[in-house]
Formats: sequence, C-alpha cells, structure tokens
Amino acid sequence: MKRHFYILIAGALLLVVQACNNTKDVEAELHRADVYMDEHPELALEALEAIDTGALTTPETQAKYALLYSMALDKNYIDVTNDSIIAPAIAYYKNHGSSDDKLKVNYYWGRIAMNVGDYESAMTHFVKAEQYADKCKDNVAVGLLHNAKMHVYQYLYDVESVIVEAKESASAFLLAKDTTRYLNAINGVLAGYIQIGDTLNAELHLDLFKHYWTSLSPSQKSRYYSGMLFLYGKDSQQIDNILYKYFDDITDPEIIQWLPVAKSYFHHSRYNDAADALTNYQEYGGEIDAAFYYITALVQEAMGNYKDALDSYKLYVNINSKRDADLYVTDARFVEERINTETRLLRKNYTIVIA
Repeated sequence: MKRHFYILIAGALLLVVQACNNTKDVEAELHRADVYMDEHPELALEALEAIDTGALTTPETQAKYALLYSMALDKNYIDVTNDSIIAPAIAYYKNHGSSDDKLKVNYYWGRIAMNVGDYESAMTHFVKAEQYADKCKDNVAVGLLHNAKMHVYQYLYDVESVIVEAKESASAFLLAKDTTRYLNAINGVLAGYIQIGDTLNAELHLDLFKHYWTSLSPSQKSRYYSGMLFLYGKDSQQIDNILYKYFDDITDPEIIQWLPVAKSYFHHSRYNDAADALTNYQEYGGEIDAAFYYITALVQEAMGNYKDALDSYKLYVNINSKRDADLYVTDARFVEERINTETRLLRKNYTIVIA
C-alpha cells in the first residue's frame, strides 16, 4: 500500500517537474522571438509558429504569446482584421504586466482596427496606449505609437496634429538611437509643414537630412529630394539643378518619388516629361490615389487631352467625396482627442534636436 502511495507521489512530482521544464522551454522560445522581433521579424514569426500552443499553460505565457504573435504578424505585413489572436493579451494585461506590455497591447489592438479602416476605434486604443508612454522603457514602441496616430490624423486632414505626432515620434526614435525611424518621422514633420505652407520650418527640418547625409539610404535621400521639389519645384532657377542632382544620386527608378517630379515638370510646362513621370509612378508601384488623379488631370488638360483630364478629375472627386463622407461620420468623435492635442501644444515647446 505504502509502495503504491510513493509511486503516485513520484509520478505527480515527475509531472510537476515536466510542467516546469515545459514552461521554461516555452518562456525561452518566447524570449527568443522577442529578441528577433525588431531586426528580424520573419524569424520571430517562425519561432512563434513553431511553439506548441498546448504548452502555453499559464495566463501569462498565453498573453505573452498572443502579444508577440500579433506583433510578428504586423511587422511581417500580414494584416489581421479581428482581435481573436490578441484577445488573451488584452484580457491579461488589463490588470497585469508592465507599462511596456500595456502600451504595446493597446497599440497593436489599434493597428488591427486600422486594418479594417475603423479609425475611431484605432484612436481610442492609441490614446489608451499613450497613458503608459511616460513609464515605457521601449522608446521604439512609443515612437511607433505616435507614428500610428500621425497616420490617423493624415486621414482626417488634421495637419497640425500630424506635425505634433510626427515630432513626438521623432523624439522617441531619437531616444532609442534609431536613426532610420527618426529621419522617417522627420519626413512626416517636413511633409506637414510643406502642406500648411510653413516654408521656414520645412527648410529647418529638411536640413536635418544633410546632417546624416553620408549614412542615408537611397530611399531617405529620395525623400530629401522630394522635399526639395515640393519646396522649390516652382522656382525656374532651381528646378533643373534639383532634378539633375536627384537623378544623379538616385539611379533606381523604383525609389524615385515620381509624383513630385511630375508636378515640378507640370509647373514648368514640360508636359510630356510630366506624363512620362506619371507613367513611371504607376509602373514602379505608386499609390493610385487622389493626388495622382489630380496631377494627372492637370497634365492631361494642359496637353489638350480633355476627355482623359475629365475622367481623371472625376476619379479625384469621387475619392475625395467618399473620404469626406467618412469624415462626416467619424470626425466629430475625435473632439476629446483634439482637445488633448491642443493642450499638449500649449504645454510643450518643441525644438529641433540633432543627435
């Protein structure tokens, strides 16, 4: 009888030890995926998909897996359209976890909402995530959060808020010493100032690219020249020089920003060159959006192709009309967030920082 009892006890202890070992193995795999996440998201996804989800025996490991898996899918450009995957993380980190965990789960929850075009829900999640930003140790995550908010405000045509969020994003990436993302965020600030016609601030931010010139990627240099074209594309004394340097520095046509090139050619009555630039824009994967149709309409009209110009203008109007209708439904619900943004503008004095 005693021997049978001891066998049962030994068996139970063995199961406990195995469970502990399994938990440690799973935690090690989750940590490995986390390490891969930023630089090698494809490896992070492979590591996560290799995990036996049956071994996720605690709410903590289930939540960690759900968050990391959601992150890996997003970073591998796999758009998730419902919150079933991230749900365990949402439930667990509501009352547990660090500020980093809470920020990330709300940020990726918002990203899922953006994937289905629900910008209202996305902003709700982003605002909640921002509550944890001050205590968050992962500055890249904070930068990504503000970058996402910037994209929502771009959709809403709220340029002042775009600039605020782009600056917040740039500051976070600078703290993280992530030069690539920092300059991408500065490009967002630059685009905002160009859009509102603030030439002085646009020039100041454009100059930041020169500080990093030797370490810029071809894509980042292309963005610099694109900014130059937006700022000085109507100046007949500068346009040829800018375009010459642009095409001399950037030889890959897939990287060239053909839309501002087309617009610059149009302003200088080089309509055939503008039409060629628009053709290149389509050929090399440019987004066929309202801006494309607007410039196309201008060029076609100038060339005397009135039917084509009218067709392009109609497409431009249709896209804007749909967007205006969406904003009519959604925009009023962002009043509270806009008040918060205005408060931050009053309290914070932004300065340009060079690493």
